[in-house]
Amino acid sequence: MNNAVNASLPNPVVYLNYLPPTTAAQFEVARNLYLATLGAFIWDMLSSIPQDLVLIKNMNFNVLVYIVSRLSALAYVLLSVVAKTTPISNCTAIELGVTCNWVVSTTFSSFLFLRRVNAVYSNSAIVCYFFTFLWVANIGISILTPLGAHAGALSNSGYCLNSGVKHYVVGATAFPLVFDSFVFLAISYRLMVINNDDPHGTAQNWGPFLKGKTLPRLSRAVLQGGQQYYLITVGMNILITVLIATPSVPPVYEAAFTIPDVALTSSMACRYHIIISCRSDYV
Repeated sequence: MNNAVNASLPNPVVYLNYLPPTTAAQFEVARNLYLATLGAFIWDMLSSIPQDLVLIKNMNFNVLVYIVSRLSALAYVLLSVVAKTTPISNCTAIELGVTCNWVVSTTFSSFLFLRRVNAVYSNSAIVCYFFTFLWVANIGISILTPLGAHAGALSNSGYCLNSGVKHYVVGATAFPLVFDSFVFLAISYRLMVINNDDPHGTAQNWGPFLKGKTLPRLSRAVLQGGQQYYLITVGMNILITVLIATPSVPPVYEAAFTIPDVALTSSMACRYHIIISCRSDYV
């Protein structure tokens, strides 16, 4: 049967010939996106080596979290590229490896921000417990991803193809929106209260505050780094949530944008950690 199929193909060596033209084009777009993300992420890691060496010299638990976030994000992107460019004997196993690295990377990236909000609210145990609960809940919901993401073999070509993402996986992309929003708002509010000389501050105070003009150097770095991280992660998570929740979106595209999402989230969280670490005694 396979010989008959191969004989009907103009070039059976090209694995995309096993797909309908539309699906093949989608596969090509996703593969190019993965390769571009891998190149950009490796460049980002190489460019931060000097700062990484400084952190490693002062190794502690936070630095270990930073390293795990970086390496798991790299493993996630790299395995995703391998799954799209190399024949794989077991598509289920590599998909499990990809999604598990997604859980690890997002967990440790968000933990870096949990540490920040706990540091800002170090005198409020209730607030710290609340955000720790949200973080643990985020981990639990993220486990839906390995359970709901599937990949299958592409005919007898040896390559793998995303066969779809269960719609309940949307919870794993939607809940981080809640966590990130609470963290960002809590840190911003705390910085405003600490650095606001006027307890009855008017609306005119908000503009300079949001731009960091009225804040000390360290507080400005915390606020602006949080703004950048929040805008990027929220934008990407909204996009992925819509793609997964929309039935008409092709299966290839449902998972495609999680690759740049994880890379950007890890990169922004780690750069934020570097900036704060270089400007304070807290690492």
